[in-house]
Amino acid sequence: MKRLQKIFENGKPLIAYITAGYPTLSKSEESIKKMIDLGVRIFELGVPFSDPMADGDTIQHAMRVAVKNNVDIQKTIELGAKIRQYNSECALLVMSYSNPVYKMGYSNFAASLKDVGLDGAIIPDLPPDEGKKLYTEMKAKGLAAITFLTPLTSTARVKTIAAAACGFIYIVSHPGITGSGFASSPALQKLLTTARKVTDVPLCVGFGIKTKKDIQKIEDKIDGYIVGSEIIKAIDENRLESAVKALL
Repeated sequence: MKRLQKIFENGKPLIAYITAGYPTLSKSEESIKKMIDLGVRIFELGVPFSDPMADGDTIQHAMRVAVKNNVDIQKTIELGAKIRQYNSECALLVMSYSNPVYKMGYSNFAASLKDVGLDGAIIPDLPPDEGKKLYTEMKAKGLAAITFLTPLTSTARVKTIAAAACGFIYIVSHPGITGSGFASSPALQKLLTTARKVTDVPLCVGFGIKTKKDIQKIEDKIDGYIVGSEIIKAIDENRLESAVKALL
């Protein structure tokens, strides 16, 4: 948590998502280290899953390859441990659907993150009221528990989710799947305004961002921005350095 707080105090960071084990575990490690050297300070380490329902074609493909590579939640955490040895200042978050976390056990999951020096987790299909046990375990260990808001979230629900947030709030730019384009819609603007009124927790927007220009219209309302599909594509096309520079 302290690492996250320090990073947000020093600017509006790029939060980079990468599927662990895509195209291989060693390539994932190499790509993250390259991004650290370029100046990225927060990472989401995606746990491969057979049914990534919130993700678009790019991340779904990466997930399928990583599953075939036999990369699972434990190997994702081990990847995080290697990155922590490489850099002590970046923040590392495991991003997983709820099934692998439930199978591992909430207590074991939280303890494993803490033991290797990771900073928290993002579970997109487990809202805080349904995952209260996990969120409690994580907060007790000083880990960030990232919650989600979308432009379809009611004002009452915004208050509930914001109250449970710890680390930052993931603002989904539009209903749909990852990689499906970005637009600064009136609904997104309204959500950011509403959320800022009820919480001081950092607000970070994601879904569809390809360059920093995409967020110019909302840059004054957010505290960070999340990019996944564009980074996966950049790895595929051997242009990671130029893609990251366009995002910083």
